[in-house]
Amino acid sequence: MTLERHIEEIKSEFKRQDILYGEQNHTPLKWIPILVKQVGSVADQANKFDDAGKDLNLEKYESEVVQVAAVAIRMLQCLKRGKWNDPV
Repeated sequence: MTLERHIEEIKSEFKRQDILYGEQNHTPLKWIPILVKQVGSVADQANKFDDAGKDLNLEKYESEVVQVAAVAIRMLQCLKRGKWNDPV
């Protein structure tokens, strides 16, 4: 898969997150548990992997990885906006 395709998947995830949450302007400390939760979802999927690879749902695993990438980029965008909903 090309980088352009991965970027399109992340953009689609942005749209999904925007519908659910709108613009997120959390403080840096509030972003950490959001990102860690997403990474935990990737770990949950990876833990289903056995040595033969039979139990890993690659579509779900990939979806979770895309969500991590989207959250990380949203964190950067929030940082650049410099708007925090939460008191600093």
